[in-house]
Amino acid sequence: MPVIFAELASTYRPSQVSDPTSLAAAANGQYILISREAYDAVGGHAGVATSLLEDVALAKAVKASGRKIFFRYGGDEVRTRMYRSFAQLSEGWTKNLALLFRSPVRLAMLRLTEFVLIVGSAAVAVLMGLRGRTQASVAVGMLAIILAAFLVRRIRKARFSWDADVLALIGLPVFSYLLLRSTIAHRKGTISWKGRHYAGSRDPATSDEVRAGGRREAGARSQHVTSN
Repeated sequence: MPVIFAELASTYRPSQVSDPTSLAAAANGQYILISREAYDAVGGHAGVATSLLEDVALAKAVKASGRKIFFRYGGDEVRTRMYRSFAQLSEGWTKNLALLFRSPVRLAMLRLTEFVLIVGSAAVAVLMGLRGRTQASVAVGMLAIILAAFLVRRIRKARFSWDADVLALIGLPVFSYLLLRSTIAHRKGTISWKGRHYAGSRDPATSDEVRAGGRREAGARSQHVTSN
């Protein structure tokens, strides 16, 4: 989903993750390259088994050990398919999404408001045009275009294809739904993932992963993350 990865791209910056002087650490579990020496030194996945964001926790452990991380967009080199249905996507993002942002509810409301403003202003412009109020129609239509342009500009950070970017408008309410669903599930302790059940976090916005990732960026679809 371009909307989700665009938000991650605005939060998790590869330049900071790759900077050895920065505390920022991140990884995308779909594709990680790590040396055996570094992996064993930080305890591997066994060392982060209690974390719901084990890829981020692993990257944090690697960087905390004094090793370097190289974090980059990897769509030009490799492609992965994480989910094959909306049900799988919903389950996966319910587990992770609320942990990735500091204020998930506020962000959900912000993106839902953005959707309403774009669609609403476009609809009002059309109605005004049909009623012969040309100047007002043009003015409101320009507002819709400007808002949509800001959306596309942000979505382009995710490096999806243009057809996916065009459909990103529909993704705004879907993203808001998933973000709220994830927040509620964590607070209720009803997290499920591939047949396993987790307690979740009563306050996902204060989780270790969020505190560690407030200024990091996760790129689109797949990344190369290497450590040494």
